[in-house]
Amino acid sequence: MAKEHEMTATAPMETYDLLPIKERLVIDDFHRDVWCLLGLPIDASTTSQMINQIYLRIVDPLGQTPFGCFLTTPNLNFVIAALEDPVFRESVINSDYVVADGMPLVWIGRALNIPICERIAGSSLIEKFRFNRQPDRRPLRIYFFGGPEGVAELACKQLNHEKLGLVGAGYCSPGFGSLASMSTDTIIDDINACQPDIVLVALGAKRGQAWIEHNRSKLTAPAISHLGAVVNFIAGTVERAPLWMQRSGLEWVWRMYQERSLVQRYWRDGTRFLWLYATRVRRYQKYLRNSHHYENTDVPPHIESCDQQEGTLKISLHGALIYTQLDEVRSAFCRAALADSDIELDLGDSCNIDPAFIGLLLILRKHQNLNGKRLQIMGVEGWRKEVFYYNCAEYLIEEEASPHP
Repeated sequence: MAKEHEMTATAPMETYDLLPIKERLVIDDFHRDVWCLLGLPIDASTTSQMINQIYLRIVDPLGQTPFGCFLTTPNLNFVIAALEDPVFRESVINSDYVVADGMPLVWIGRALNIPICERIAGSSLIEKFRFNRQPDRRPLRIYFFGGPEGVAELACKQLNHEKLGLVGAGYCSPGFGSLASMSTDTIIDDINACQPDIVLVALGAKRGQAWIEHNRSKLTAPAISHLGAVVNFIAGTVERAPLWMQRSGLEWVWRMYQERSLVQRYWRDGTRFLWLYATRVRRYQKYLRNSHHYENTDVPPHIESCDQQEGTLKISLHGALIYTQLDEVRSAFCRAALADSDIELDLGDSCNIDPAFIGLLLILRKHQNLNGKRLQIMGVEGWRKEVFYYNCAEYLIEEEASPHP
């Protein structure tokens, strides 16, 4: 490993704040409490924690990314789409925070002992900023991009009439054009001129995520997210479900009642979810009950080699690669990401792998993609291959992670 990165991954607090922004963000990323859930990296966070994280990224100049903080809030529809569309899946992996906006994801987390303790709906986050403004926090400026014609304007006017925790900074309803037509210099310059703290995108999941990926490096807003229904809720054109339905996982029933066009999508996603539950989740539960590998939880991971050869960093991991044993692995992956080289990772001598380790692999994949570098995972045979399959992460081992375009 390159010597200049040895200090970075374990930098003491007095040194941490002096590091370049990119290095601090990489360190933070590898210390996120992230778990692989149905093939996606999900942050095990609470609503209040995420509110604070986003607010700090907005108001703290030292905490701002070189481009806007990308929040993704996958629901069941996101998961199904990500399983079918690798490009869409990469947009979720490349996000800065990913939280479960869907009770089926929370239920699966509980079934697999993944500590996702609550649903964090994107609309709930925005409501917290809107109605629960703390006295020591300034109102946040929000820009609406997308939504039905006229709805974004209504949402802006509503916020500015309320004068609460959110201010309508501007809006644009680009219609249903191509990605290029919605990403012109004029459009991006107009958004930046409004100086928003948050750019809220409402273009449909795939188009919205693609637009963010395409434009986030040009936007000056500290935070950006695709939260399609929020603009309708704020404008008052669609009423959100009662709180008891939100908490019980029945908000989808309310959404279908109000928007009949969602019936077909929910039916398709629901049947696909049942298939996933039967073929992946239930089989993984059975595997965990019967597997002797999960008796090997006290074998600390060991990094046998970390050598750079011909522009490729070769890392071999041994031992139990599980949540309680990942500190050394986090530091090694952090240093590897900062080395800015292709990575070959050998898991052939590991004795245990869990969704927390696979979540960490997804963070490493993210940084390799963003740096245009390759990640190849080797030694995944037998029971290891089963674990990746049950967690819908077999794509990590079926093909090399290609450089991000």
